[in-house]
Amino acid sequence: MKTELKGRLKVPLSEINISEPKYLIDNGTLKDAIAVMEEFNIGSIIVMSEKVELKGIFTERDILNKVIGKDVDLDSPICLYMTPHPKTLQKEHTVLEAMELMHTKNFRHIPIVDEEKRPIGIISIKDVMNFIYDMAID
Repeated sequence: MKTELKGRLKVPLSEINISEPKYLIDNGTLKDAIAVMEEFNIGSIIVMSEKVELKGIFTERDILNKVIGKDVDLDSPICLYMTPHPKTLQKEHTVLEAMELMHTKNFRHIPIVDEEKRPIGIISIKDVMNFIYDMAID
């Protein structure tokens, strides 16, 4: 059973429904990031340079750990609150590899990048759970 389950989780990320990332340029503000997250009801936002380079990720956890209950200026640059240089995966990586990274590093969101390290997607714990659920009911 364990081997069969592992085999079924070795599906490339390109073959599952991963979330379309929402972006913010690194000169955006904390207020801008929170507004985008609220507007799209999402738990993370990719922070990029104007050259479309991944600079960081800003997540619900960043809000909980770095913003709520702290004396912060919402007009501060997002780069002060984001998680810089996040671990990434490529679409050739598997669901199992995403799960292992989420489990060992306690991540809920992982940016998906292309060969040039440009963000093309994001996989969330919700995406993984949806994949497993769909697999279970087939």
